[in-house]
Amino acid sequence: MKTENDRGSKRVEIGNRIRQERENRKMTREELADRADISPRFLADIEAGIKGMSMDTLCRLSSELEMSLDRIVNGGDEGPPVKNSQIRDMREMMDLLFTGLDKRGFHCLEDVYAYTSEHKADEANTYGNRGKDEQKRT
Repeated sequence: MKTENDRGSKRVEIGNRIRQERENRKMTREELADRADISPRFLADIEAGIKGMSMDTLCRLSSELEMSLDRIVNGGDEGPPVKNSQIRDMREMMDLLFTGLDKRGFHCLEDVYAYTSEHKADEANTYGNRGKDEQKRT
């Protein structure tokens, strides 16, 4: 179970990564805050790990810094760079997909996902590994 202290240290790590990338890009706190539509004081609190942020704010910071969410949150490898326009396009597509979607719509998406090749490969790996584990036990 995560404690409040664990969450606080995670906020500090996230804030450090945001601050570091902002500084690498030679942006002032005021510039980034303005671009992300937040106050400079709030950005300072985020960078210091004092405050957390909403998913919307995290996505705007990710977009403006051209950093993946994985890199901001987990310190993961960046992979190929993603441009602001690509992030905005993905967010717009997701908004279109999920706006007004009710339970029936979500179930429909689940049904579609069940037929994707990637899901079938994951399922085969899961069941394949389970079969191997059962064979070892016998």
